[in-house]
Amino acid sequence: MTPEKIDALSLVCGLAVWLVLLTGVTVGLVLAFQFQRKRGGSLLPAPGDLRARPFTLIHAVPVILLTGLSALLGAFQSSEGVEKVIPPKILIAGMSFQNAAALAIVAVCALLARKRPRALFGSSSCAWGAAVGKGLLYGLAAIPVVSLVLLVVSAACDALGLDTKPQEVFNWLNDPSLPAAARATLICFIVIAAPVTEELLFRGILLPALMKGRTFAFAVLLSGFYFSLIHLHGPSFLSLMLLSAMFSAGYAATGSILTPITMHMVFNATGMLFFFASGG
Repeated sequence: MTPEKIDALSLVCGLAVWLVLLTGVTVGLVLAFQFQRKRGGSLLPAPGDLRARPFTLIHAVPVILLTGLSALLGAFQSSEGVEKVIPPKILIAGMSFQNAAALAIVAVCALLARKRPRALFGSSSCAWGAAVGKGLLYGLAAIPVVSLVLLVVSAACDALGLDTKPQEVFNWLNDPSLPAAARATLICFIVIAAPVTEELLFRGILLPALMKGRTFAFAVLLSGFYFSLIHLHGPSFLSLMLLSAMFSAGYAATGSILTPITMHMVFNATGMLFFFASGG
């Protein structure tokens, strides 16, 4: 890609970022106003529905094992002092295998629960269109808040002289030797596949399992801590905790897994805009 095209892409993505941030602030203010008008009415009507879903520790164990193993493999690949050039075919194959394994675990857990996917991950009171629409709104409203936390943490790390290197996936995207087709495939994994599989695992299975015998807030914190931990990126830990809590709140607001999936897609897509706006 020529420097002129890179500059044009950065400009377009930069404008898109500002549009997303302004839209997110506006949507957040509107949602806050609507909540205030309810005068303490329940903003999260579905926690009881999530707690009643038949996921328990038996279902949570394979989720924890798969995500923990994936995190360990990622840590090994990016270990300090070891320079590893991952061929594009192996990179894409590895990510495909991880997503396929995640979907297989979801399918096994659904079979063990002996209920249809709609009863496990859907909502009888919130149609799929409404769940996606609310996920879009909640996702936009979350972006300015999470971005502010990231900015504060980054400034604190700089002041303390701590390393604020990006997550490994951005190093892959920055690799000039990565073919365009592999780069496009990797972006599709980030924006589409990862939100689907991660939300099915963390919000769809793990969160209801942790809610058995625990309060909703404690289950959200526990699942959020683990969600942040396996990303193995210290500067993003607090923002990932907050983001996980927001995804869980979105799930509890509608009872449909489509809501946190959409929120996650919006956030990851905005992350790609930030990445390209900064020129990588």
